Amino acid sequence: MYSKHLLRLLYMKNHKLKSLFLLCLFSACGIGSFAQDQDIFLLKNSEIIRGKLTRDSLNEFLIMLKDTSFMRVQKEEVYSQMKGDELLSDGQIKRRAFKPRKGLFFDLGVDAGFGNGEQGSDAGIFYAVSVTPMISFNDFISAGVGTGIRLRLGVDGYLVPLQGELRLTTRKKISPILVMGAGVGFDPDDGFVRLGDLSYFKVGGSIKTFDGSSIALLFGRDVSPRRLTSPLPAYILTFENEGSIIDIRAYVFSLTFQF
Repeated sequence: MYSKHLLRLLYMKNHKLKSLFLLCLFSACGIGSFAQDQDIFLLKNSEIIRGKLTRDSLNEFLIMLKDTSFMRVQKEEVYSQMKGDELLSDGQIKRRAFKPRKGLFFDLGVDAGFGNGEQGSDAGIFYAVSVTPMISFNDFISAGVGTGIRLRLGVDGYLVPLQGELRLTTRKKISPILVMGAGVGFDPDDGFVRLGDLSYFKVGGSIKTFDGSSIALLFGRDVSPRRLTSPLPAYILTFENEGSIIDIRAYVFSLTFQF
């Protein structure tokens, strides 16, 4: 009697241990499968969601996250969807998912720059801001015509340009960029009379976002005309007189947005 009771206890304990072992085994397999075969969603705001796609409806995805909670994501918010494992870093996912735009697009370029403007032997802080509507082709070449202001601190007046601009870059997410522009400058203090020609040339690096916009840091040379509205100090070595039009030559750092 005693031995039968002992055998029953041993059997029950054995059965519980087997059940616990099988449960741990299935859980480990489930977690391993989850980690190795994830559905990865990259949103247009650069957020990354990892989980299991449980339902794909007309307008949204239903995703089971690793903690077994559920998340709804609107399809219009998703930039890219892929399969992967937890070893993929966020950077690898973004590089793998990035797709340059194809075709023609209408963009707006905004540029803000500052630097050192030289006028004869005189120098001072130079500022330039411009806004340029552009047509872009395949995220490789952009061209447009824009305007803005140019001024140098410590001198009278400012310049309003009308300029054509060309931007060349590559189709990668992080790319070198070349910006060239030329046009004419007008004097707003004298009825927008034409002062002369202007030009600029800048190079730098650009980062593209998943919504098609980009930001770039540039360095280059800017040459723009200016009318002398007052005599220059005697210590500045120049042969120009009041009323003459001379060039301000500036080395400029600029931050450029395109969206």
